[in-house]
Amino acid sequence: IDEGDVVMAEVFCRFGMKETQHQVAIAVGAPHPDIELGAEVARASYEAGLAAAKPGNSFGDLVEAMQAPLKDADAWNVHPLVHSLNPMGPVCGFGAGLRRVPEAREYGRLFDVPTMGGELPLAPGMTFAFEPNAVIGDHLVNLGGTVVIGEDEPHELNPFTARLLRSNA
Repeated sequence: IDEGDVVMAEVFCRFGMKETQHQVAIAVGAPHPDIELGAEVARASYEAGLAAAKPGNSFGDLVEAMQAPLKDADAWNVHPLVHSLNPMGPVCGFGAGLRRVPEAREYGRLFDVPTMGGELPLAPGMTFAFEPNAVIGDHLVNLGGTVVIGEDEPHELNPFTARLLRSNA
């Protein structure tokens, strides 16, 4: 691992038939400027998701809120920005930006994965893996954690991983 690298991991924690997910991104020293911008965009997506994660909204509303910062920054998501943990099923679409990657042409026809379950109404007690990720240029940042829909506002189970973490090399 060298100065400027970013170490990313997806961590799953399970207890009592429940699961949380953590998207960890740790910059070693000073990362590429596109990483910094990607982290800002991903964090804005996370915050937009928190604002939309409340009863009265649908999963589709949540997805659209989280997609907006990426669209504003001309970024794209290689992984879902959000998916449900409880109930199982709804997942944000992804992959539309793969056509921007020159090497992807070698794979032939590429398809976007659409959002599924957009009509699901959000209700207290539902849990979602917030996984905002942003590709800027050829750099990816993925961060986030598990969010529970509350009566009035969402509850972050692990806000520490919802931002780019830093390590001095």
